[in-house]
Amino acid sequence: MSLLYWPTSTGKRIVYVLAVSTATDLVYHFFKYLTSNKKSQPEPEKDIAETLFFSSECLECKHHVNTNVPCERLTCPFRNLNKIITHILSARKTLEVCVYFFTFNSIARALIEAHRRNVVIRVITDEESSGNDSSQAFNLRRAGLRVRSKKFEHTILMHHKFVVIDGKVLITGSANWTGQAFFGNFENVIITNQKEIVRGYSQEFESLWETMSADVGDQPLEEGARMVRNHSS
Repeated sequence: MSLLYWPTSTGKRIVYVLAVSTATDLVYHFFKYLTSNKKSQPEPEKDIAETLFFSSECLECKHHVNTNVPCERLTCPFRNLNKIITHILSARKTLEVCVYFFTFNSIARALIEAHRRNVVIRVITDEESSGNDSSQAFNLRRAGLRVRSKKFEHTILMHHKFVVIDGKVLITGSANWTGQAFFGNFENVIITNQKEIVRGYSQEFESLWETMSADVGDQPLEEGARMVRNHSS
């Protein structure tokens, strides 16, 4: 019996110490579980819902078209243009470009830069507009990008203006990618990552891509082929 006897005060202290130690250990492991579980879960994507507008007032900024830097005017189109370019440069995997008329040099440079980072880029444009001297189609092909177009019957045009980024973000609206659109016209552009909308545009792109010719447009231009001068309009 003497082996089982503990002085009351000492026994209480031992029980108290053991209880505190166990509770502390449990709290530590529970906190560790919560923090590790939180780190393992990806952060939810932020909703993107931007509306951009261009107007005749943008014409006042055309004199610094080659700077890509917004001036002090609140209507300076580079405030919106740089948002578009930033989204394009954010691409990590794919860019699906479908634009009727494409002459704007800054966006072309952004696509070529993404291509050099091994982003898979496919471009669809209208056959007639791609033959224009100011079109960026030749420059993109020369840089190794895949560009497709097709001459449709009658007066049918490939008149879309959109790009899908990584299958997650859509940029679309009324504006062609030209200096006239960004520095003179009344145009609108929306940017969204709403899945249902983005998915529909991706499906439309795939359908058109299969419809377009896959011959010379999918091949880089030979060295010495006609190189289009850099245009911003």
